[in-house]
Amino acid sequence: NPNTKTMLSGIAAMLDKTANDEAHCMMTNTLLADIENYVNELCFDMPFRAECGGLSAQALIKSLKISVADDCETLAESLIQYMTIISSFGKCKIFICVNMLGILDTDELAAFADEVRKKQLRVLLIDAYAPENVSGVRRLTIDKDLCEF
Repeated sequence: NPNTKTMLSGIAAMLDKTANDEAHCMMTNTLLADIENYVNELCFDMPFRAECGGLSAQALIKSLKISVADDCETLAESLIQYMTIISSFGKCKIFICVNMLGILDTDELAAFADEVRKKQLRVLLIDAYAPENVSGVRRLTIDKDLCEF
């Protein structure tokens, strides 16, 4: 599930960084000022004195309840989406998947490998058995004597 609190906090932080970069800073400041002016007008109509202030891009982004669209049809697509999100945070160097051959058939694994290559993700698949050659997958077999072939 890509919509965990940790993932969404990371996405919100990325959006905040983008909102405050050189290309978006002017539009962000204008939007925040417009929202504060609107809320101040609403406060003026209250039967008591109320003020608004301190709105930030980060607070606005968090209030919008951003989530990752989950339109994946297969497990392989969900894994690629998850890996892409994690990679965009810049904190993950390699993904290690254990026993993928027990979950995906060879065609799905070939499609998975192709998408991994397109997105330039680094993935290590560790499986208990070696199937026939799968297109796009480099294979290294280590036997019980720790011999590589």
